[in-house]
Amino acid sequence: MELVSNDCLKSRMRENRTYGSMRGSRQAFHLKYFERSVEIVYSTGIMIRIAIIDDDIAICKQIYHYLMEYDFAYMTDFKIHSFISCEKMCDSIKSGNMYDLIFLDIEFPQMNGIDLSHYLRIVQRNIKTQIVFVSAKDMYAMELFSAQPFDFIIKPIDSDNVFSVVNRYIDYYHESNILFTYTYENTKHEIAVNSIIYIKSEGKQLLLHTENGNILTYQKFSNVLKQQLRNKFITIRRGIAVNTNHIIMSDYDKIILSDKTEFTISRRLQSYVRKRISYDVGGQK
Repeated sequence: MELVSNDCLKSRMRENRTYGSMRGSRQAFHLKYFERSVEIVYSTGIMIRIAIIDDDIAICKQIYHYLMEYDFAYMTDFKIHSFISCEKMCDSIKSGNMYDLIFLDIEFPQMNGIDLSHYLRIVQRNIKTQIVFVSAKDMYAMELFSAQPFDFIIKPIDSDNVFSVVNRYIDYYHESNILFTYTYENTKHEIAVNSIIYIKSEGKQLLLHTENGNILTYQKFSNVLKQQLRNKFITIRRGIAVNTNHIIMSDYDKIILSDKTEFTISRRLQSYVRKRISYDVGGQK
């Protein structure tokens, strides 16, 4: 991993343009340049770990360039890895690297983007990495639905596409740190909303099923959904609502959550649930 300063990175990008124009050197340079890590660290702001996966090196370079423009303009902290195959991305994950946001092409010669998204969601049970699919085609809606993507960008890509995704991700990041307040044994407690997988009405009590176990509190299911959990949870059947960020697979009548809990969706709510999940996937989380 290489630590570089702002000025150094700008200089290197200028060298990239010059060197890339030299005969016979473009592909070799970009392969070397984009398969290494570049980390930009400032004294303030959040660190966003980003991966770009595309077998077209020019697309990798383009997205990378737009991210750097955003980084320079808004003083964010980006750590960016680029890969020319899904297999290389898998190797990076297996070696312990984690990513907050990935820009993922769909069509590859072997393992494709949909396969990689299923690997993340099902095998790794990773619901925190947000996937932005990038494609020249818009015919993949049904295949992408189960991967719960954060967004979908149609090629050709421009800076507005990338800036919009990053803006939404930063909003999502801050929303993910919102706390839910509940009372237990006459004492107020707080828990991160994003750590709650689902909630369930238990008579006069409310069960919070979290990443660390169950919590019982005396709160009304309907009141909680109308107030603190209004935008994050979706009711799938009477007395049960799930955190949309923890859905790793969804079918018309069933969903699977990050802890492998399966729920059947009430018949009368199936259309609503599908529309709501599609709405979230379409960029309105």
